[in-house]
Amino acid sequence: MRWRTVGKWILALGLLAVVFFLGDVRELLHLHVAWIFVFGMFLSTFAFILLHTLRWKKIVDAISGKEGENLFSFYKWVIHSYVLGYIMPIDVSLIGVRTYYLKQYKHLSLPASLFSVTLDRLLDVLIFFVVLIPSIFYIRRILPSSEAMILMGIWVGGFFFVTRWKEAQTFWFLTHLYRKILDLPIIRSRMRGKRNEVRWEYPFKRGGFSALLAWSAAKYLLLVLRFYFTGLALNVNLSFLQSLFVIPVIQFSALISITPGSLGVLELGSWGALFLIAVPKDQILRFVLGQRVLLTFVLLLLILFNHLFFLLKNRWQGMDQKDIFSHFKK
Repeated sequence: MRWRTVGKWILALGLLAVVFFLGDVRELLHLHVAWIFVFGMFLSTFAFILLHTLRWKKIVDAISGKEGENLFSFYKWVIHSYVLGYIMPIDVSLIGVRTYYLKQYKHLSLPASLFSVTLDRLLDVLIFFVVLIPSIFYIRRILPSSEAMILMGIWVGGFFFVTRWKEAQTFWFLTHLYRKILDLPIIRSRMRGKRNEVRWEYPFKRGGFSALLAWSAAKYLLLVLRFYFTGLALNVNLSFLQSLFVIPVIQFSALISITPGSLGVLELGSWGALFLIAVPKDQILRFVLGQRVLLTFVLLLLILFNHLFFLLKNRWQGMDQKDIFSHFKK
């Protein structure tokens, strides 16, 4: 296991070296950051994680049959899983950390916990494949931007119409994918006969699963917005429309990411996507490296505010009315 981890870091650094080789490193000497747009990155990332938390909580509430659980505790574990994604593959952190939380602190069974976080992840994968097809038409220059945008609208609109009409069937389709995941040797060996403990019933009220898909689409748009703000912050000529179509290409590379924090994979995928839409090479290197630094900064800032919030919240709840009165009297 230790040598496997070392190998992943070597691969990550090797891919990062390829990115440096492809670009003009001297361009980094002229790097200038517009911090007002970094604030936009911060807000869009916060909204992205908050919406992710709300979606996951709705899934857990439906599966467990319990509602009214504390949203803040869910948010804390979601953001922790994103932070841990910087030292391990992101899918491992997003699924593993939250499964542990539900089993350990919410006393949800391991199969139900794993099902909730896997379903949550599969919703993102489903939206990814929906937007990928129109994006390919744009990236490959088969269609101009206006026609590609019309295709995107028709394609996504048709998807939501069908899934709203057949939302239970869409849920069963994702459940079938989940069962296929359970058949993977690495999962099957850990479940040890507990895979059938989940009750395979449709757990959502009418329109509930369609709402999850809508939130997933909103998450994607927030990701596009953050990508656009990143370009503005680094003075890279990247329009919102280009960001809309280029994100699926970058996400496609992330699907095969095995490096900690997608290091090297994210940068190389971003390089290839920006090259395909004719962004100047001197700007590409500035973007892919600046993106890594700024996203790390934003995530660390969010985790800092998260800890500060919970520290103040716990101190406030620890005070009784007498303590509060004496505090203000002083």
